[in-house]
Amino acid sequence: MKTADNIIHVHLKKDGGVYRPLPLLTLSCCGYGYGTLVRTLTGMTYGPIGGIGTVRGWQTLFDIQRIVKNFDQKLALHGWFRAVRTQSYRRGRAFGTQLDEHAAYAASNPAQCILWILREYPRYLACIGVYNLFWRYTEFATSSMRKLPVRDMRLLADERNDLAHIYPRCEKVLLQALRRIAPMYRISARLLLMMTRDELRRTVVGRRLTVSATELEARSRGYIYYFQNGKEYVDSRTVQIKKVRTYLDTHNQLLSTALLLGTPVSPGTAQGTVITSLNVKKIPRFPIFVTEMVHPKDVAHMKRLTALVTDEGGGMLSHAAIVARELNIPCLVGTRHATRMFKDGDRVEVDAIHGTVKKLK
Repeated sequence: MKTADNIIHVHLKKDGGVYRPLPLLTLSCCGYGYGTLVRTLTGMTYGPIGGIGTVRGWQTLFDIQRIVKNFDQKLALHGWFRAVRTQSYRRGRAFGTQLDEHAAYAASNPAQCILWILREYPRYLACIGVYNLFWRYTEFATSSMRKLPVRDMRLLADERNDLAHIYPRCEKVLLQALRRIAPMYRISARLLLMMTRDELRRTVVGRRLTVSATELEARSRGYIYYFQNGKEYVDSRTVQIKKVRTYLDTHNQLLSTALLLGTPVSPGTAQGTVITSLNVKKIPRFPIFVTEMVHPKDVAHMKRLTALVTDEGGGMLSHAAIVARELNIPCLVGTRHATRMFKDGDRVEVDAIHGTVKKLK
C-alpha cells in the first residue's frame, strides 16, 4: 500500500488537524481512538486519518469537510449532543482515576502497565476526540449548519481542558514503564515510542522486537501515517514523505500579505514583540507569544504575556482561549499560518476584536 497515495486520494489536509510534540505511538492510539472507538460514543468516526511527523512530533491530517457534515447530521438527533457530552466526560475522567491506580506498576510491573495503557489509552483519546469534534465543528461549520446546543461555551471548554490535562500524565507513566523494559531489547525507550500500538503490544507480549531498530531510526527522522477501517500503515521512505509534503504545501499557501486572520477568543488589542518560545532567558517588553498550540505545561510561563496567537483553532473551546481569558490578555486562535509568517523579534499588532494580527513596520 502506498501510504502517500492514500492520503492524497482521500483529500486529507492540515485543516482541522493539529501538531503535537508526541511520539508515533500516541498518533497510533489517536488513530484507533478517533478512527474506530469514537463511534461507540457518537455513532460516527473521523473517517480516514493521516499524519506526518518525526521523533519530535506529528501533524494530523483530516478530511474536515466530511467530519463537519457528518457531525451536523448527528446534531439533528434529539438528545444526541447531551448524551454524547455526558458520556464522554464521564469516561474520560474515569480513565484519569484508573491511570493513577496503574501508575505504580510502571516500576514494579512495567509490561503490565504498558499493556493496560495500550488497551485503555485509545478509549480515553476517543473521549478527547469527541470534545475535539465540538471545537472543530465550531471552527469549520458553515453558516447554514446547526449551532451547538450549548449556552455556556466556557463550561464546555473547561470540561475539554479538564480532560486534556490527563494525557501528559499518561505519556509520563508510559515513558517510565518503557525505560524499564528497553534494556531487554537493547534499544532506547525513545525508539520504542516510534512503534504503532499493535507493534508495541506484540513486542511486549512476545518479548522480542517486532520492528527492526533500523526501521525505528528511520521513522525518527521522518514518517507518514495512515489509518482507515481499523487498519494502519506507517511509511518512512523519503520519497513518500516528500510526496505528502509537496501535496500539503500546494494546499497550504501563505497569502502574500503581512495581515493574518484568526478567531478572537479573548477580546482586546495589543502591540508587542513576537516570541515563539517561552524557554528563553530574556523576555522582551510586551511579549506576544506566537505558537502552533498551547500545551498545559506552558501555562506556568505565560503570566508575562501581552497577547497570544495560535495556528491551532478550536475557538472558545481551545486551551489557548481558556488561558488567555484567565490572564485577561487578547488572543487569536485558528490563524493556521502565524508560526510561518512571524518570527522572533517581529513587531506585531493583535486585534482580538476584529480577528487580525499584522506585522508593524
